Amino acid sequence: MDIVRVNEKHIDAIAELLKKEFLKPPYNETWILSRLVGRVEEVFGDNKKFCFVAVRSGVVLGVVLASTVVFREGTRCFVEEFVIDSQEQDAGVGTKLLARLEVECKKAEIETLWVTVNQKARAQGFYLKSGFVASDYRLMEKQVK
Repeated sequence: MDIVRVNEKHIDAIAELLKKEFLKPPYNETWILSRLVGRVEEVFGDNKKFCFVAVRSGVVLGVVLASTVVFREGTRCFVEEFVIDSQEQDAGVGTKLLARLEVECKKAEIETLWVTVNQKARAQGFYLKSGFVASDYRLMEKQVK
């Protein structure tokens, strides 16, 4: 397995992986594939150096798409999407992707990673095990119709 920077040839495979995994609980999200392609292109287009895939024999096993946010204490890296194929979870794929992202953050002198997580998702345990802690900030949302 290799961890490589995302490029245009990965976009469709990433979108397919996101669609497949977001359909599963606790997310139960039905995405139109073209919108997912747009989502991947948006994040990738803005911050190519913080987007990585785990690939084996040309197959995308996992992805981390991250962007940077300027904040009063300095730039932070926000994980937009972090998805591992369910058949590859618990095999170190996520750990290797996160480690690669952290290397790039250190090179860019970014000291903080942000991620949002569904509290019902297995991912929360991964993030805690990987050193993430709950912050004082809380994601809030409001429907604008």
